[in-house]
Amino acid sequence: MGFPKHIYRKANSILADRRQKAEDLGEQQKQEIYAAIPELRQIEQQLAETGRGVIAAVAARSGDVRQIVESLKQRSLALQERRRSLLEEAGVPEDYLQPPYTCQKCHDQGYVNNYRCSCMEKLLRQLATQELGGAGLENFSFHNFSLEYYSEVPNENGTIPRSYMANLKNYCQDYARCFDPKKSGSLLFVGGTGLGKTHLSLAIAREVIDKGYGVIYASVQNLMARLEEERFNSGYGSTDEEAELRYLSMVMETDLLILDDLGTEYLNQFISSTIYNLVNTRLLRNKATIISTNLLPGEIGKRYSDRLVSRLFGSYKTVNFIGKDIRIQKGLMG
Repeated sequence: MGFPKHIYRKANSILADRRQKAEDLGEQQKQEIYAAIPELRQIEQQLAETGRGVIAAVAARSGDVRQIVESLKQRSLALQERRRSLLEEAGVPEDYLQPPYTCQKCHDQGYVNNYRCSCMEKLLRQLATQELGGAGLENFSFHNFSLEYYSEVPNENGTIPRSYMANLKNYCQDYARCFDPKKSGSLLFVGGTGLGKTHLSLAIAREVIDKGYGVIYASVQNLMARLEEERFNSGYGSTDEEAELRYLSMVMETDLLILDDLGTEYLNQFISSTIYNLVNTRLLRNKATIISTNLLPGEIGKRYSDRLVSRLFGSYKTVNFIGKDIRIQKGLMG
């Protein structure tokens, strides 16, 4: 499971800040309580000396090591009890001398025994979700995907839109639930505007993020505009170009890439080649991608190169959306 590198950097920065603040506050509290109860400072010093004594006794391997260690252990327990008693008399919690870390399991390090702590996992998911916040991710889920706007009357092909879309929703939910970035395959969402393509794309994104995978969501138009601007507005060897290359690499490597509104972008040679490169490279790397478009298959064939069309209809699973524009229906109902 993996998130984009900048998400890890941001999470590590947040944890480092938490850790530093906790240790600064812990030191401040410690000095305050030492000033109020000087004996506590002496106890802490004696506990440290006791700990060093245990290490020295074991290392020296002379005399009755077990007896020496047991004696030091009893002294340590007596000092700890005295410390607890002094703190209790002062009405101070027993952990007051320790830094108030946000996570007591990893002390805001993010890792426990070289494994990511649950607090780190939670933070990574939060940051990834925030990155998709512009799409209002919290408003899109399978639970609130309403079928009431899809007719129960069969269409000209004899298909009942509501039943069809209920099955499609279940398919997308299963895709998200069983998501594996190298096994789930890529999807091409095809259908007119307002049929739920964006909603189900983001519902999938939400669940995939909750599973601990990295997701990038963007409209094709915005993604291409960013890549084109960063590519041509920065000189070779510049930090801007390096940032662009890192971003393109991030888009290529993310566990799930969701590209919305294929067909709304202004096409030129750079954008055409970049879209093909994205699609082709991720297919070669077995990286899952979801692309949505309002274009009909014939319109896709006229707009894009044969190479791209071949990849989309030959290697992606086409998922057709049917019904009437939900946005218009909501407007009429309002």
